[in-house]
Amino acid sequence: MAGMLDGRVVLVTGGTGALGAGVLPVLVREGATVVTTAHRPGQTAPEGVEVIVADLLDPGAAEPLINRIVVQHGRIDALVCLVGGFRGGAFIQTDNQTWRELVELNVQTAVSAIRAALPAMVERDYGRIVTVGARSAVNPMPNTAAYAAAKASVIAFTRSLGRELRRTGVTVNCVLPETIDTPQNREAMPKANPDNWVKPAQVGEVIAFLCSEPAGIIRGAAIPVE
Repeated sequence: MAGMLDGRVVLVTGGTGALGAGVLPVLVREGATVVTTAHRPGQTAPEGVEVIVADLLDPGAAEPLINRIVVQHGRIDALVCLVGGFRGGAFIQTDNQTWRELVELNVQTAVSAIRAALPAMVERDYGRIVTVGARSAVNPMPNTAAYAAAKASVIAFTRSLGRELRRTGVTVNCVLPETIDTPQNREAMPKANPDNWVKPAQVGEVIAFLCSEPAGIIRGAAIPVE
């Protein structure tokens, strides 16, 4: 049976983490050629996924990464920006360095990757870009001010760019997961019931659809996944 991403080339940044472990197999199952980035050597991905070491916290890393994939595969049809991270804490105890680091990790890495990949997508008049926000960005909880603000920035620039590109064949959308069932979250919240949490593969199903051709009618959306 044909997958909805057959023949498509998909770059997933930061796919070697816990969320990527659920997202990447879905993209492969749907027929995509999947390339992902790792922050450091030795990080692995599911079978069939190519791993490239690239530190997207370095603003100069995105363009060589994109060029390498285009040379190897001819194009990038979809870009999924999974690089991100969480730090909580009381507002008064969250220093400026933490604010900067959360913005760089969650916002700037996506901006750099999109800026590098977008010109070729616009030239081809086809592309799918997916970012990852968080439900806490629209419904912030206590002790998450810096993280919520960073993810709110992701939502805002995604919506703006989606509308900016509305007359092209390139779409930009954002998924907003509730708490994701990862080993890190289980360790951080041992008294919570993970049965109520979103599974990484469930996030992957939504992302896979947003990377598909039929999703071309969805632009600048922030889609809850909970």
